[in-house]
Amino acid sequence: MHRSILLGTLIFLVACSAPSLPFAQPSPTPTKPQVIVIAPVSGTSFALGADVIVQSVSSDATGIVRVDLLVDGQVVRSDTTPGGASQPQFQIAQTWKGTSPGTRILIVRATNPAGAIGETAFTITINEPPKPTNTPVIPTAAPPKPSAPTKSAAPTTAPGGSQRTLTLTEAQVNAIINAAIASGQIEYVSNASVSLQNGQITITASYAPPGLKPISGKIVLTVSASNCALRVTVVQATLGVFVLNDAQKAALGQSIEQALKNQMPQQSYCVDSVTIANGVMTIKYH
Repeated sequence: MHRSILLGTLIFLVACSAPSLPFAQPSPTPTKPQVIVIAPVSGTSFALGADVIVQSVSSDATGIVRVDLLVDGQVVRSDTTPGGASQPQFQIAQTWKGTSPGTRILIVRATNPAGAIGETAFTITINEPPKPTNTPVIPTAAPPKPSAPTKSAAPTTAPGGSQRTLTLTEAQVNAIINAAIASGQIEYVSNASVSLQNGQITITASYAPPGLKPISGKIVLTVSASNCALRVTVVQATLGVFVLNDAQKAALGQSIEQALKNQMPQQSYCVDSVTIANGVMTIKYH
């Protein structure tokens, strides 16, 4: 009896003094990159053969090392960060050309140093060019004999008007540009300032999509007279590594063009010339 109690006591003491094994700790779940596609908007249409510029921003606390562009599941572009070093935020513009018509699924996929990936998908449409139509050729009558030349009439001016001049300072043009930008033609752009020099309007603006630090952007415009009308053309539009596509340039140009036309008199007029120099825009019209 005493021997059994002694043996049991020894077994209990050995069990209590044996070191316990630590519980296995679960390994931390790797972070997943976040991808924001700035342009194009899902559902945008492009002409067959046109460049499709995909502008994106990828971010991850552990860094981004590579961004891939996939079209219908196939990688068409793969870009690594400068020097191959990971960086917490990577902005890039990747170009792909649509060579066949139809709807395409595009994916921007970012990879961090641990191999974890994050991606965003969207669709675009590549439009087939319109087929030419066969127009029947209608025979024309023999051309009439040339008549004696007549003297061309002298150009006429609008009723009651000789040539007039509209002068706009940089401050006035700056207000016009900011109003046009605020109309929403370009998202996330604000705080524009302008310079009127060498026949051009140069706009410096701040570009700040959600979740990103503001980026400095530059937009260059020309203003000219064409067939009595005022014409605004966007010749350059870069926002950091991003660029505006042709549709965005045209929309912005039309918005600024209309804002400038609103400075002209409401009655009919004909624009003769536009001069931009030394901080002043001069519009001559009649």
